[in-house]
Amino acid sequence: MPLIPYYLSQMIFNQSDRIMISRMSGQTNAALYSVAYQFAVVLVFVINSINSSFVPWTYRSIKDKKHNMIKKVTNIIIIFIATMLIVLILFGPELLLS
Repeated sequence: MPLIPYYLSQMIFNQSDRIMISRMSGQTNAALYSVAYQFAVVLVFVINSINSSFVPWTYRSIKDKKHNMIKKVTNIIIIFIATMLIVLILFGPELLLS
């Protein structure tokens, strides 16, 4: 119950930036911002999902003394997330402006 005002304020905050952009610089810029924002939301969702499954696995692996496995999996996750971010940085502007 106490989280309801928090989630409502998040929704208002997420919409207020688009409303301000559309009023200050037009619907086209607001649409571009909205699409870019949605790409970022998807990436945050993927990264949070990975983290939510990685943390319990890490604790279990520490308990089982599988330190080498933690290092290998961590490196794979870092490379995967870095690749996603680099692809978004390199090709995101071209996708938006085409």
